Amino acid sequence: MTTAADPAYSHPESVTFKLDLPKAIARFAKDENRFIHTAKTRVATKPFTFELQGDMCTAGINESEFGEGKKKTTSYSIGISLEEPDVEFLNTLTTEFEDFCHAGGITDIDISSPVRDDDRLYLKLKTDHSGKNFNFKTNINVTPKKYSEAANSDKLTFIGEITGWVNLESNKAGLSLTPKRVVFD
Repeated sequence: MTTAADPAYSHPESVTFKLDLPKAIARFAKDENRFIHTAKTRVATKPFTFELQGDMCTAGINESEFGEGKKKTTSYSIGISLEEPDVEFLNTLTTEFEDFCHAGGITDIDISSPVRDDDRLYLKLKTDHSGKNFNFKTNINVTPKKYSEAANSDKLTFIGEITGWVNLESNKAGLSLTPKRVVFD
């Protein structure tokens, strides 16, 4: 796992992205329904898992609903206010991903950083297939139906993975963070 003391953290250029972009572009040319591709991150040959700590900048877990009727979906997110080294690391990693996209043949692309409002990171909290549980471990009992206990916390620690994503249809790309463990303090 990578933390601020890890060499990969101070040298984000050591993080590599695993995605064959020319092959992804060729697949999209043959089938326009294959427009989203993801790139796993690695340090050497190991998956890149890292830890962030910060103050919560949302009142616990936020719930948002989109669509209507059978197409109605609910998403959950939480906001973290980051310290400067974390912001710098994520912004540099975003630039590294942009360079990766350019080297892979995608020159006209809009890259979005996971950092918003200068120092905030909003994590999307995915649910399992049943929709009854979140898809990460935590130190408190939170589910999509019962998550108010998270609002009692001021700080949180995020342990998870970063994935690059490319939307070839809209020429957009960015980094997404997938929590494996969230600790509420």
